[in-house]
Amino acid sequence: MSGPDVAEQSVVTNCLSADELDRLLVRRTFWLLLALTGIILAPLSIVWVFQGGYVASGAGFFVLMLMGVCAWRVRYQRTEHPGAYLQTSMVALYAMLALVAWLQGGLSAPALRWMAILPLMAIVAGVTRLGTLMAVVFVVQV
Repeated sequence: MSGPDVAEQSVVTNCLSADELDRLLVRRTFWLLLALTGIILAPLSIVWVFQGGYVASGAGFFVLMLMGVCAWRVRYQRTEHPGAYLQTSMVALYAMLALVAWLQGGLSAPALRWMAILPLMAIVAGVTRLGTLMAVVFVVQV
């Protein structure tokens, strides 16, 4: 082999496959969603308890617990595809936000604005069916 052929071969062998890149994107999106949800939802759930919003705080603590279980599974079960856990977390968070938006009064609810972010996050992560479904539900709800 000549010099340029060896260089081309080394570049090709160091590349990740499309499946590996997809798995990395889904895994990183899952951890981003988990971090943002933990940072935002944990203090809000505690505040809701003190304000008497027991249904909203219970839903918030349930979502945090469910996402903790999903995080444990993604972290220690590396053979499984994390997409199912990302979908489970997104559906639980979306349902909780819909409940809180309904409890806050519907169209003028602050939680309603957060519901627009999850469909975009799902579509970017490659979970297009779920993202499209959440976007349709959001538009119908509004």
